[in-house]
Amino acid sequence: MSMREREIRCRLWWSIYALERTFTVKVNRSRSINVEIITTPLPSPLSQLDKVASFDNVQHQLANSKLVRILDLVAESENASTLAANPQLADQNARELKQWKRDLPPECIPDNIQPNENSYRAVMHLHMNYYFAWIIIGRISLVGLVRTKLQYLFGRDAQPPVLEERIETMSRYAVKGATKLLQLFDSLACGGNIVCFSFTDFQACSIATTITLLAGVLERDATYESRVAFAMSCLHKMSLGNSAAISGIKFLDALQSIANEAAGRLEQISSSLSAPNSDSAFGNKDL
Repeated sequence: MSMREREIRCRLWWSIYALERTFTVKVNRSRSINVEIITTPLPSPLSQLDKVASFDNVQHQLANSKLVRILDLVAESENASTLAANPQLADQNARELKQWKRDLPPECIPDNIQPNENSYRAVMHLHMNYYFAWIIIGRISLVGLVRTKLQYLFGRDAQPPVLEERIETMSRYAVKGATKLLQLFDSLACGGNIVCFSFTDFQACSIATTITLLAGVLERDATYESRVAFAMSCLHKMSLGNSAAISGIKFLDALQSIANEAAGRLEQISSSLSAPNSDSAFGNKDL
């Protein structure tokens, strides 16, 4: 087999695997292939292929393949039982994600790409999946944090909650990931690149909105209302003509109503009970 044929097959394999695994993670389905048994080499530059391509995206393919391998491990490890058995997994996943971002070539960094370039949306999708991975790491902890604090503040638990620092750290990962995702959509909107219908775009925006609403039960800064309004506006634009997407927006509308009610009740009782410490719950650590 020639080097050209071999590289084509490697790239095809990783393209299909990355698409399938990313989708299964987002719709909460089991993996089809254990990443640990994959022996196919990662994509690599090959001049006889890349020089004649109208869109040379080999560096993007390589970055995407590496990210999906991490995303696979994150999705498999970030559940309550696995974390309880090995809480260090979250730290390891966080380190690998940060290293992946540090290793990105210039052509895979959003700030280096203009909205009219062929690679723009591909780079944006790459980073949507990156911040989605951070949300996966922290979403269980965030739900637990909100539930625990609400139970105490509403008088269901007599004693103030004692929360592990790890829980608060992972919750920050989810909140910061959601914030960064919405910043990507702000860039897309400014460049006129909000489209209908993209599954990757809609899923990223909806999960970011969900996390923002959930975190907003305990803490709302000066930009909270504008961020939620912007996210919902993007979702409405992307959902045009898609019944499944419209149903998703109805769910978010209901969640927003519940979050607003809970936040309002917290505000009413804040004078008699200890209000949540926003500095300890949701920091601004960079991802």
